[in-house]
Amino acid sequence: MLQKLKIVLILLLVVFLMPVFSPAAFAEAYSSRDVLEMSRNLADVIDATGSAVPETIHISSGKDKKKIRVESALYLMAKWLELYGYEYSAPKEVPYLEIKKPDTTKPGVTTGQVNREDLIQAGNDVAAILEADPKMPPSFIIGHTDTGNTAEAEVNPYSLIYCIARALRWTADKDSLPNYSAVRKIMLPGSLARPELSLTEAFISYTGDRPNFAPDRFNEKLGLSFSGLGLSGYYPLMIRAAGGVHDYLCDPDDRWDLKYRLGGFNLRATNNYTSFDGIPRDPFFAIRNMHSDVTTIDFYKITGKFLGGNLQIHQAITGFNEYLLGSSVHDLGDYKLNVISGERASRTTDETSLNNLIWVDGPMPLFNGNGTMSAAWIYSDNSIPKSSSVYDYFNGTGDGFRLAVKDVRTGRFTFEGSHLRTDSNLTSLWPTGVESWDFVGSGRFYSYGKGSTDVRPLGQKVKRYSRNE
Repeated sequence: MLQKLKIVLILLLVVFLMPVFSPAAFAEAYSSRDVLEMSRNLADVIDATGSAVPETIHISSGKDKKKIRVESALYLMAKWLELYGYEYSAPKEVPYLEIKKPDTTKPGVTTGQVNREDLIQAGNDVAAILEADPKMPPSFIIGHTDTGNTAEAEVNPYSLIYCIARALRWTADKDSLPNYSAVRKIMLPGSLARPELSLTEAFISYTGDRPNFAPDRFNEKLGLSFSGLGLSGYYPLMIRAAGGVHDYLCDPDDRWDLKYRLGGFNLRATNNYTSFDGIPRDPFFAIRNMHSDVTTIDFYKITGKFLGGNLQIHQAITGFNEYLLGSSVHDLGDYKLNVISGERASRTTDETSLNNLIWVDGPMPLFNGNGTMSAAWIYSDNSIPKSSSVYDYFNGTGDGFRLAVKDVRTGRFTFEGSHLRTDSNLTSLWPTGVESWDFVGSGRFYSYGKGSTDVRPLGQKVKRYSRNE
């Protein structure tokens, strides 16, 4: 009898102690695809805001969407890397663990890269650290490569978030882990930002009086980096003194970069500009690569949430043109609505060009929702002075329509196809767009379709194609 009582007590202890050693947070898990899509969205958000890390990010599981802290997102990404490293294949699911934000952070390295094997090892180390104490530490130690030398280095946890998110964004697109991911400087989430000012560059020169030349001249150059209270950036300041006169100015050849976060909006101004990142990739290629005339450029950008959508406003001033772009992306259930409006105005002539694009992506409304569709419309209005007669035939307004369907399944048959129609006056936003191979062009009309079936008469798979142009 006593023996049976001991067995019962042991079983009761096991039942009651299991929840203690099996955290409730681990009861929640996400598929590999869920984690990869979250990583893609997180990297896109940081890119779109000019390196500002958000406080939270959405992760989807089926039709359910949940907002989690970026610290918890780091655990998911690190755990994905750890599980990937076991067999060098994507895990089926990744357990979730709620992670608290740190009290403070350390700066760490902001250049160089983390190679593939060091990424996997970082995933192992970060997951283990956060499982032992589910609170983000001030920094992590990772394998880091800079100028060809690999060594352990301290990295800010939010720089590591961006580094891993960019690596897994590549994985989401390419189905493989990249060879490396770059380490870059980021803006901390607003709740962790602290005022900081540092002198990053100093230059002093003196030119004495010379015959038939300038009088005595004294130059000082200071490069200021600062962050805090939602504002961060770099600004070079040149102080010139000649003949008792002092000038305080920014040398046009020096880069400057200012970022400011106000509520849910992020503002950026810079002349260190590379691309209109974050603008949706339109199906007509009318907006892409439009800054082909770049010599020098000043760039201003606002991003944020507006009326439930992701809003972006860009202004760019180049050597020959001034561009103004606005875009908005809205999730409408299973569908995504994209809107872009762009205007280009020449700085040397009266030429202007306007493009408006609207397109919807999502499941096919027919055939029980099987397959995907993309329906797009474009409108352009181009005005060119008569003196530019070579371009006269591009004047006026034009529009176009494009419909594409893919993987439409009904019974044993699968279909895909597309239809395109554009006016002869349709123009793209950048000056040479109508001559570019990737622009759909003006005066186009074609229809394309393909069907296949898994029915195999005489042992052969049947396919049919049709095309009109």
